[in-house]
Amino acid sequence: MLRVNEIGYMNKGTRLVIEGQVFATIRQACLAYGVVEGTAARRMRTGWSVRQAFGLDPKPKRKAHNAITLASANGIYRSIRAASAATGVEEKTIQIRLSRGWTVDQALEIDSLPKRETTRTKVSCEGVHYKSVSALARAFDLNEIGVRKRLYRGWSPEQAVDLEPPPPRFRDREGNKRNHPWLATRKINDRLVNDGPAGSFKLYVIKNSTNSKEYVGITTGDLKARLRGHRRAARTRETSKFYRAMRKHGVKNFEIVLLRDDATNIIELEEQEYQEIEKRNSRKKGYNEAPGGSYSTSKPIKIEGIEYPSYAAAADHYGVQPGTFNLRVSRLGWSPEEAAGLRPRRAYGRHQIKINGKVYKSLKSAAEDQGIAYKTVFKRLSDGWSVEQALGVKPPKRLARKIYEFKGKKYQSQRELAAAFGLKAATLCQRLARGATLEEALQPLSRRSQK
Repeated sequence: MLRVNEIGYMNKGTRLVIEGQVFATIRQACLAYGVVEGTAARRMRTGWSVRQAFGLDPKPKRKAHNAITLASANGIYRSIRAASAATGVEEKTIQIRLSRGWTVDQALEIDSLPKRETTRTKVSCEGVHYKSVSALARAFDLNEIGVRKRLYRGWSPEQAVDLEPPPPRFRDREGNKRNHPWLATRKINDRLVNDGPAGSFKLYVIKNSTNSKEYVGITTGDLKARLRGHRRAARTRETSKFYRAMRKHGVKNFEIVLLRDDATNIIELEEQEYQEIEKRNSRKKGYNEAPGGSYSTSKPIKIEGIEYPSYAAAADHYGVQPGTFNLRVSRLGWSPEEAAGLRPRRAYGRHQIKINGKVYKSLKSAAEDQGIAYKTVFKRLSDGWSVEQALGVKPPKRLARKIYEFKGKKYQSQRELAAAFGLKAATLCQRLARGATLEEALQPLSRRSQK
């Protein structure tokens, strides 16, 4: 049997003998001596004796961190602190340099510093070699981060700098376009929707085996692949209550079940989703956060009179990268037609502007002279204001108040319409902004308010 002073820390099957008492595990010894198990194990791993680890002997004296002798071309230093005081180099800097394998003279800056190993990635584009991605981006006057992301996603250097068309969104490992359910579309009531063969429009429910709570969803793909996607999203720290529950209870405790696949198009499938969520009351008793269907979290958008179920669907239809399309519409204030490439975008910032006889080299310089934030001016132009109105030289035209008519009755404003149905004006505005008609925006909400 191993004695106290003969073991460093517990291995599997090792017994501890402390003051003549035998302990089968380190946990038993910790409970007997009132020491935290992790603390005792860490102490023995770092060289403490067992008696020291359990507080029976004094703890070992701690060696000074900088108590080492440094021999340099300028002499011998008894410690890092002494070397730091003599050379003016910070102690921490010397420690880090020595830990990275620098010589003493290099760490104390007596010798020249070693050359830093470069991590740059050389890139070749159309036969021209660039020493880094940054150099490639600068050569084509593009944002470095955007070019780097494109290369990371598998784009060729020529595609990353817009010399060639971007690769298809759905592609194989060789970069060739592959079939995907999202690529097939058809037009229903001026709305472009996903199309597919019979049985491809699936309504499913994911059940938590620990508490029987449910999540209702729809897909046009494989159910097992959809579940893998949900589990992957949960692991990447998505913040919805469904994904938080998956992390809390474990992704393996969630299983997917097909409810039905008899819908003939995505619109029917969305209606089935809405009805199933209402039937199971899975927003209150389960993990759904949206009503489902056309009122779900995807934001529809209209382009030239045709409604697309989401920004991604519209971007795919016009051959624009979804991230680029979303950035143009959501943050840059482009119109949907401009974001899709159907209309040219006027670049105000690089054009000369003449206001009250004074010429400005750009819109930004004119905004600064007028004391108005450039962001505000740009937003006004995006909303249809003239340059003079955006810069405050001329007053904007007052828009006529929109009159809403619903079921034969007229309402003088959106706020009045919302109040008539017991809703908040902001809620109604949000529904209408997502592309819903008045009847679609009001009916589900009024149905809930009557409960």
